[in-house]
Amino acid sequence: HLFMKIIYCGCSNKIWLEVADILRKRKDWQPVYWIGHEPWIRKELEKQFPDLIFHAIVDAVLGVPPLDEINRKGVVLDQVLLERLAICELHSIKMMDRMDALGSFSYQERARHYRLLLAYWLLIVEDLQPDLVFFPDIPHMVFDFILYNLCQLKGISTLMFEASNVYSLSYLRQRID
Repeated sequence: HLFMKIIYCGCSNKIWLEVADILRKRKDWQPVYWIGHEPWIRKELEKQFPDLIFHAIVDAVLGVPPLDEINRKGVVLDQVLLERLAICELHSIKMMDRMDALGSFSYQERARHYRLLLAYWLLIVEDLQPDLVFFPDIPHMVFDFILYNLCQLKGISTLMFEASNVYSLSYLRQRID
């Protein structure tokens, strides 16, 4: 058994609670951060994993940290990091089209939102130092896409499921590409 710290990103079905519990018992994979839907999953997680940081998925999309994480000290986004993640920024800003139903989310606001999310997830990755970030599917929201790209940059393993063309079968991937 190899102790590993795991971030579960967007896992909101009961099956993921069971998976996390099995992996903790059999492999010593400890969930340290969980992004999911409120309120039922939070209550279950608090019972099974009392030291876990829970982040409501709606708050993650909006860039609002969990209440107990608000007072963490910030990180500085330096030029080198921003240049290395320039493609991530470009894709993230385009992904924000889905957040702009009225056509009022300006480029400057999108760039500010991207950097807010990037700074937060960089802080979480550096502070918690996860060994693995698990996505139940391909990262497709801005916050999880940024987290995925940070993991790739920092050498943190990622796992995600992708549906196959065969009915109700899927397979594990480590990378989007």
